[in-house]
Amino acid sequence: MGDTRQNQGDRISLGARRASGTAGARGSTPQVRALVLGCVILTSVRASADPGASVGVGPLQADLDGLYLHVGPALAAVRREGAWDSAVGGTISLARVREREAVSVVGGRVTGARWGLGGARVAAEGLVAFGDWKIGVVGGPLVDLADLHHPRIGASAAIWCFAGVVPYLRVGVIEASGGFVEAGLEIPLPVWRHR
Repeated sequence: MGDTRQNQGDRISLGARRASGTAGARGSTPQVRALVLGCVILTSVRASADPGASVGVGPLQADLDGLYLHVGPALAAVRREGAWDSAVGGTISLARVREREAVSVVGGRVTGARWGLGGARVAAEGLVAFGDWKIGVVGGPLVDLADLHHPRIGASAAIWCFAGVVPYLRVGVIEASGGFVEAGLEIPLPVWRHR
């Protein structure tokens, strides 16, 4: 009899833990769903824009020159205001690629990210890469947004490396908040190209 009550108590406790775990997971699910949905839509747009392209076969090295529009998600770990935070967002970039030139990529982009602990930032950045465009830099002004203060102006710069995905390291400063350091990963998805 004692075993039955204990088992019932365990089931009730487990049910409560599952319910609380589900409620906690729901808070972050809409952001993750939006990122996944965005990736699926962008991949579909890319496939419909170039139906003759073979899946899994990249363009020839000599055929990369052109004007590109990239859209994609970004995830990062951020050290700001004396604590670790996360950032989830995305980028839209327009860049001209000239593979054989010393400055091989020039362009601009708009980025946005939501801080994990609340608030967000948006930035307009210049984009440049050198040589075979495995390494490049971005930088420009940003605006820090939050419910508890007026928008704050800042600036940031980052160095990145192209490896299919784009790992990057960013440093920046925001008025009244001080500096921040961010290490993250972007997944640029080409959605349009003009040769």
